[in-house]
Amino acid sequence: MTAQSIRANAPFDGSKRADVVLRSSNGVDFHVRSAILAEASPFFESMFTLPQAASEHATHAEDLPIIPCGDDDAALDTLLRICYPIPSPDIDKLVDLEQVLRAATKYDMEGATKHCTEQLVKNLHRSPLGIFAIACLYRLPEIARAAARASLEYEWDWFTKNVTPSGILDRTPESLITKLQEYRENCAHAALEDSYGLGDDPFYPECLLCNPAGKRMFLDMYTAAAIARSIITSQPSGRCRPSNLGGLLLAAFSLEGSFYYRRTMCHYCRDNAADAVRYYADEFVSAIENRIGQISLNLDL
Repeated sequence: MTAQSIRANAPFDGSKRADVVLRSSNGVDFHVRSAILAEASPFFESMFTLPQAASEHATHAEDLPIIPCGDDDAALDTLLRICYPIPSPDIDKLVDLEQVLRAATKYDMEGATKHCTEQLVKNLHRSPLGIFAIACLYRLPEIARAAARASLEYEWDWFTKNVTPSGILDRTPESLITKLQEYRENCAHAALEDSYGLGDDPFYPECLLCNPAGKRMFLDMYTAAAIARSIITSQPSGRCRPSNLGGLLLAAFSLEGSFYYRRTMCHYCRDNAADAVRYYADEFVSAIENRIGQISLNLDL
């Protein structure tokens, strides 16, 4: 170990079974076992079976060959923990996730790449635009489409202020961002088209006290439906944030005077009316989700 380098954290801080050192771009030495690296990475397997190639740019310290890596210590530490027979770490920050995925791709580490893609899916609904960009950069079309669908939960302006790491979008082709925006517009148009006509169902109080003549009595669905349509114009999803669409509908229906004849209904009929509202909200959300599920997003990755 030179004066310019420092030891990595355990278990990469100098095990007696380590036979090679990976040096990060910022001078941190990771003492590792070449057998584990070779199993995880065809890149390193080839390096270790070709002694001249392995040592061509390597230096030596503490009687171990040192291989310089172009990755910083944080990315290298996470990558090695995924490869070693220890619990694989969660990667919550997109900028860290992208760096680890880049290294895993560079070293042809299938297991590490799979772990990174699972982490992308895990964070889909928290940062869909950033994940869409990463998936496009690393040619992961299914994850990109899933991220595009998750992006419908947010207004587009939200992405300019939240959890999209700088640099990732800058490296994403503008044509793909344009396709995402067009997809969102198509989903909004389809959702609005299918939402008209929802809210026309009548509600019949069953007891003679509330409805002695057996007349049709409508729940006041129209105001809430109009609120829902204004929302899905910019967030065409049943799971729009910060509150889901069904919750917003129920909140709108709970306003004073939401039901015709509400104050004259008995307790039994009011409960039935509330059940009808919940059913309507579920039906509305289901219709929206089913409709946008039919909208395709073609990505040439």
